[in-house]
Amino acid sequence: MTLKEFNHCADLYGGAIDRWPAPHRGEAMSLLRTSDEARAILAEAVALDTLLDRAAPVMAQASERRVLDAIARHIDGPPPSPGITLFAAAAPVRFWPAAGLLAIMAMAGIAATSQGLWPAQTACAVSGWDIVVTSGYTEMMR
Repeated sequence: MTLKEFNHCADLYGGAIDRWPAPHRGEAMSLLRTSDEARAILAEAVALDTLLDRAAPVMAQASERRVLDAIARHIDGPPPSPGITLFAAAAPVRFWPAAGLLAIMAMAGIAATSQGLWPAQTACAVSGWDIVVTSGYTEMMR
């Protein structure tokens, strides 16, 4: 095992070599017997483990049991309702109101065009490939 591999394992598994994977333990112990740098790396990992253990919140046994029981009840309970999705939340479109709206829009368009409020467009085919659009907008600009 190289020092780089030892440092990597110390970063991943911490300062307790018994938590390291079995194939790395023997190599790590032999490297610790021969290398001062490996001992320094392991000492830093042990110091970091100690700091992390001190920073961990202390939870009473009863509180921990209550939290774990609540999680177990949640997991074992009935599945939650699917909730409202975007499509389920929208009201269904009814035929007659939609048809009435389209009829009103058509009548307003016809009235606006016939009164000259909205210029009409006409299309005519000059040849088999061309369509000429005559717009009322261009006529208004003349």
